[in-house]
Amino acid sequence: MNRIIMKSLFVFLITAGNSILLSECDNLLSSECSGNCEWVEDLEYGNCSNLSGSDCTQISDCSWTSYQQACSGTVYSDCVSQPGCSYSWLTYSCTGSTTVSNCSGGNYEIDNGYCQEIQFEECSGHQSESLCNNGDNCEWMESYSYGNCGNLTVSQCYNYPGECYVDSLPGWYDSSGPYCTGGTYQIDNSYCTDALVIECSDMIEAECSTDDSCNWVEEIEYGNCSNYNNGTACDANEECYWDLCYGGYYGSWSHCCRGGAWEIDNSYCEDFDFIQGDINQDLVINVLDVTVTINLILNQSPYNYLADINNDNSINIQDVIMIVQIILNG
Repeated sequence: MNRIIMKSLFVFLITAGNSILLSECDNLLSSECSGNCEWVEDLEYGNCSNLSGSDCTQISDCSWTSYQQACSGTVYSDCVSQPGCSYSWLTYSCTGSTTVSNCSGGNYEIDNGYCQEIQFEECSGHQSESLCNNGDNCEWMESYSYGNCGNLTVSQCYNYPGECYVDSLPGWYDSSGPYCTGGTYQIDNSYCTDALVIECSDMIEAECSTDDSCNWVEEIEYGNCSNYNNGTACDANEECYWDLCYGGYYGSWSHCCRGGAWEIDNSYCEDFDFIQGDINQDLVINVLDVTVTINLILNQSPYNYLADINNDNSINIQDVIMIVQIILNG
């Protein structure tokens, strides 16, 4: 069944991928508006009777109707202002019939809803820790300062319940009125800021291995202290040391590097060489990458950075269509 679904999806994307869901949110229907896009409800209400002929015919709930109506009016000017009517001076009345047109249908509703790109709020705009932690690449910074309740006015004192309180009953020795007391109070100056983005080159192995955009490169250097033939080179390696050695053909003393074998770990973290869309990492974005991405979706496989083309932390049909667009524009 999965193969049938995958094949149907593939055919659909190749034939229709150039016209739907390619990139811009404003081309999407309500059912398609997701990921980095959001649907904005915009309903317009009105009454058909208030519409003119051209506007009336554009609304399915309204209809433009015309019918004949007997002329009316006892004043000449009112009578002749109606097409098809004439005024009789003999009877002082308006005669004939006129065509009356209007828009009927009662109340109507027009859905002007549209899809737009989600405008992510800057980290500094998040005033609470929960909103900050839900923001992309945002980090909540704890910051507190302290003060003495005795330095606060009475009105300020009420801002720190449980820490400061107003003494409204001064003793006989103090007739200055209520004052703030209670020791020290804490001011929460915590704020939301852009999270520090660590470059791949600054990561340790554990960090590098969990970041899909980085690649850990193993580079181990091996050697033996005895291979160093001078004191400077020997002492530069902390595993080795320069010392006097006895032996040789004549059994004399000489300098040599001692310490045995050594190992230096020069491993490092580097930026991932492959680009988003190249799911199978063959350095080419083609239909094979589309197939792999569809399999990721159908099999609900773990998150794959290379397949998340729109960077919404989810692998879905929009990513597949964007890969198709990359291929078509290639």
